[in-house]
Amino acid sequence: MFSRHVAHEHLGRHRAGQYASAFFGTSLAATLTSMGVDTLFITGFSTSGCVRASALDALQNGFVPLVVADACGERDERPHQANLFDLSKKYAEVITKDQAIALMGNVA
Repeated sequence: MFSRHVAHEHLGRHRAGQYASAFFGTSLAATLTSMGVDTLFITGFSTSGCVRASALDALQNGFVPLVVADACGERDERPHQANLFDLSKKYAEVITKDQAIALMGNVA
C-alpha cells in the first residue's frame, strides 16, 4: 500500500544515524508498520553500504524493498552493479526511477 503522506510525515521525524541501515537503532519499522506501509522505495549512497543494509533490514522487518537502481550510487561502478545484482537475486526488487514513478502513480 502506497500512501502520499508517509514521506512527508516521516521525514520530519527521521534523523541521520551512525549505522548503515536506516532501521538499526531507530523506530522506523514500527513507525511504518503503524502507518500501514508495506512497501519501500530505497535509494541512496552507497549501494554496498546503506542501500544494501536498509534493503536487507526492510525485508527482515516484513516490508517489500524496491531498490531504485538509478537513484543509488557508489564510489565505483563495479561494486554498485555487483550489489544491485546480488540484491535483485536474493533480497529486493531492483527497479528504475521510471518504474518507481509509475508505481507512485498508483498511490492509494
